[in-house]
Amino acid sequence: MVWLVKDVKRLQSLNGKLERFDWDQFFNTRGIDYKGDEVKTAREFCWGNIAPALPKEIGRVPLAEVCSLGARHYVENLDLYIKPREKWIVRRAPRVMVPEAEWPEVCTGLVRSGVCGLMPADELFQVDGRPLLNGLFGVTKDEWEGDFEVFRLIMNLTPLNGIAEPIKGDVDTLPMWSLMNPFFLQPEETLLVSSEDVRCFF
Repeated sequence: MVWLVKDVKRLQSLNGKLERFDWDQFFNTRGIDYKGDEVKTAREFCWGNIAPALPKEIGRVPLAEVCSLGARHYVENLDLYIKPREKWIVRRAPRVMVPEAEWPEVCTGLVRSGVCGLMPADELFQVDGRPLLNGLFGVTKDEWEGDFEVFRLIMNLTPLNGIAEPIKGDVDTLPMWSLMNPFFLQPEETLLVSSEDVRCFF
């Protein structure tokens, strides 16, 4: 109780003027991840942006052949990991960030490269009578190929994650930032967190 009273008195003694804070501007600012690397933003793309970043071997190796144990079982038996219907979290489909005029070339390129394939509409997984749709966007590699900025191709699988169990492994046993909530430091105390501590969270 003594410490609480001390903190209240300390706050009462502070003087200052709060400026208007622009949250939109704050979240438009690029951030850094736990390794100190810049977090890249999602970008619209065309085939010229993603083609240089796709390895020639992409789509050639069966996924199950490079997995083992639980990961291989997950890949070969995905249907077993779909949650019961009452546990589904149905999310709105994320954007596929391809300009309308670029669709033909992007689709043709993805199919020819082996990244995507063609399926009959009635074989697509349905949620509430509609196909389960996910998102697609590009992230810059800070490289250029001729006139095109080179992007990594990223698929946003948030809708799938809402209906399927994830591969957890030992991830649930790792520490996380939420475990820092019980910490309460007094004015004369200091918490030192190193980059190694943060990396160990992952």
